[in-house]
This record gives sequence, structure tokens and C-alpha cells, in this order.
Amino acid sequence: MPAATHHLCVLVVDDHESTAQILAEYLRGLGYDAFPATSGEQALALADEHRPECVLLDLHMPGMNGVELGRQLRRKFRGEVTLIAMTGEDAQAMVYKLMLAICDHVITKPVDLDQLKRVLSVADPDG
Repeated sequence: MPAATHHLCVLVVDDHESTAQILAEYLRGLGYDAFPATSGEQALALADEHRPECVLLDLHMPGMNGVELGRQLRRKFRGEVTLIAMTGEDAQAMVYKLMLAICDHVITKPVDLDQLKRVLSVADPDG
């Protein structure tokens, strides 16, 4: 897949700093503007600053979890943000329930980079 020629803004939220950093760096390599966050609170602050069009969010984080963060982002951006849940859970019922509740897409960890590119291409209005 060729590198993106536009600058979709993606916020990557994972309480494991290395995961957030690596995914953000990978997305930058594809041409996206990507910003890592390691907590829900930090993600909300970055969202105010950068107005992301897409958010990759870990569902299981201490403090504000991904479900609550997703709800707050939906309210803040009035639904004009694509939410992609990342979870290590493989329980299909839970995955679909969360997807219907707050997220546009759900991907399981470890993140398959080809799957991530496909999901982002759907989320990207210019892609």
C-alpha cells in the first residue's frame, strides 16, 4: 500500500507507552499525523490540541478506560471521529458489544499492521 498523501490525524491511546509510541511512529511512516497518549486524560488533552479524525484506543487502561474515553470523545466531537478499539480480548460477544456501543471498528492485539492500514483507509475520507 503506498504511503498516505494527506495528513489524517490519528490519536493512539495505550497505557503501554511502547505500544503507543511504536504505533504512532508506524502511522507517521505511512504519512499520517499521529500522536501517542498513555492515559485517557492525556488523550483528551491531545484531542483538544490536535482534533483527531481517528482514535486508536486501548479498551483496558487504568483510570479512565477506553470505553469511557470513547464516550467522551463521541460527545466532544459530536460523533465526527472514527474510533478504533484495540483489545487483547478475543471474546467475540464482548468485541461486538463494544463495537456497537462506542466504536466504529475493533482490532485485536497484537495489532495486525495490514488490518490497521485497511481500517484506516476506510476511516480516511481522502484515502
